[in-house]
Amino acid sequence: MEQLKVTGQVFKVTNKIQKSEKFSMRELWLTYGDKYPQTIAIQFNNDKCDLLNNLQPGELITVGVNLNGRIWNGQDGQKVFNTINGWTIEYSGTTKPQNTQPYQERVMESTSQKIERLNKESSLSDLGNDDLPF
Repeated sequence: MEQLKVTGQVFKVTNKIQKSEKFSMRELWLTYGDKYPQTIAIQFNNDKCDLLNNLQPGELITVGVNLNGRIWNGQDGQKVFNTINGWTIEYSGTTKPQNTQPYQERVMESTSQKIERLNKESSLSDLGNDDLPF
């Protein structure tokens, strides 16, 4: 499988979890995209966990990942579980200011600001607090 790359901003790095004597894991939460930002969890396993040691929130990085999936047969039928596994990290050496406000709140805030601006620009706002303008 060809290795994929995702470039984004570090949102969070979880603590290492020792699942068994031979298996440990750690997650990197990476936010990418400007207009519609997405945050994904990338799992690092065993010796790859140490790649996350020096990462700071807001840091821009490129992560080499593989997509893994497996089929599970349960009472409700078959389901597919996907995992994004991280293998490499390339540092860009820059940091963006981290916006920790959830995306939906940012959209609502900007929509409210747009409505307020349109009301100020509208000739209807000059009518005062009368009932309807007609």
